[in-house]
Amino acid sequence: MQITLTLPDDLIGQLLQQSPDPETFARDAIATAIQRQQPVATSVPLSRWRKLARRLRDHPISLGEYAGQAKQDGQEFRENVQFEPE
Repeated sequence: MQITLTLPDDLIGQLLQQSPDPETFARDAIATAIQRQQPVATSVPLSRWRKLARRLRDHPISLGEYAGQAKQDGQEFRENVQFEPE
């Protein structure tokens, strides 16, 4: 599929013109935006580690009442998870 877009020359147009490969830049930017808009599949339950990571990503500064639980989860993770050497 091929679509022609008209972009304002101010910020977006100038960035694309300065990019070494404007088509790839625009395609990647649109793909990223679409991925962020798609709902997360709910058929697979999220592990508590993924929930924690998502919460930290979405609210990195203020965990509020979850701060104590985050500290406890972090401690449990450090005590129980061992990474295999590469």
